[in-house]
Amino acid sequence: MTHTLHAVSLNELIGTALLHHPTLQALEAKIEAKQSDIHIADRFENPQLLMTHDTLDDSQAMHKSVVSIKQKIPFFHKRDSKKEVFKAEQEILQAEVRTLKAQLVMQIKTQAYILWKLKASSHILARYIALTKKSITLNTAYTATDANGQMDIAKAKLSLAQLQIQKSTLEGKTAAAYARLSYLAAIPVKHLKIDLKMGTKPNLRSLRQTIQNSPDLLIQAKKVLKQNRELEREKLGSYPDINLMAGYASRDHFDDYYQFGMGIRLPIYGREKLAKEKARAMLMVAKTQKIDTKSSLSATLQSYYTQMLSSYQIYHIVQDQALPQIAYMSQLSGTAVSSGADLFRYIDVLFQKLTLEQKRIEAIADYHFYKAKLAQLKGAIK
Repeated sequence: MTHTLHAVSLNELIGTALLHHPTLQALEAKIEAKQSDIHIADRFENPQLLMTHDTLDDSQAMHKSVVSIKQKIPFFHKRDSKKEVFKAEQEILQAEVRTLKAQLVMQIKTQAYILWKLKASSHILARYIALTKKSITLNTAYTATDANGQMDIAKAKLSLAQLQIQKSTLEGKTAAAYARLSYLAAIPVKHLKIDLKMGTKPNLRSLRQTIQNSPDLLIQAKKVLKQNRELEREKLGSYPDINLMAGYASRDHFDDYYQFGMGIRLPIYGREKLAKEKARAMLMVAKTQKIDTKSSLSATLQSYYTQMLSSYQIYHIVQDQALPQIAYMSQLSGTAVSSGADLFRYIDVLFQKLTLEQKRIEAIADYHFYKAKLAQLKGAIK
């Protein structure tokens, strides 16, 4: 396993995971195993070799030892039909690999975005801790004997402790996020190189067009194809297979002779009809599941789009409206503190600004979370 001592990018992690993740490797092995099933289906069943010897006296004409061989010859197209079913199963597995890859990429992206969110939040907390400490130190010089000023300093120190607790909590969550990311990427990750910005406003029409080739839909389409082939296979089941037999009988005191025969299975108990009815029912189930999957994808797409749009709107409310206003308030209260005025009011403004900056970070992260989920719906692996 490769150790990542340097900072790695998100694309590097995704590329490594797609090559080395154990779950993907296991599914690829199943696809190879299914290829063996296809080759087996194309071959005849092994012949049966039979040897018989009776207990009659060897002077009797009926006494003999017989060696015979029996070979089953499937009805025309039966082997091809069975092979086509296995091919359809292999195609389902291949579609499942694509789905699993898209899911893995989404999980890696999501975990990376969580890390960005935690690191960005920790960075601004460090900045606000420094500002709070500086304000406490400055205000202490002005209010050494002022009872009200001492109360403001005490409240400010309590706010400082809350900030430090938040920062310590974020550090613990960051370590846990790196552990989860290491598992998903199949390599130990210590440093992630990532920078997120708010993207463009999402467009529902274009998003709907992107999921037309969703791997989930592809899987259901392949299952319908498989059930169609199963039905064709069961239809051929009504036609009997032929068993060819040949034998050589050896007698001690009489002439040896050959035996030839042919056997067929008689479809008189209705098993084949029941098997066809079952195959038709399973085909209907597969078609219904395909329709249901399409409806589910549409609903999921709508949900992700709404969340993504909400994050976009929240970001711009904070960035374009709230932060400029709070910056003006912060400037006024900061000037007042530098003159020995109300420290608590300044700290309150700082906390309001911190809350807004945290909301901005959360909006950016959420925007990319749902963008990654939408990319998974269409099977993206980048």
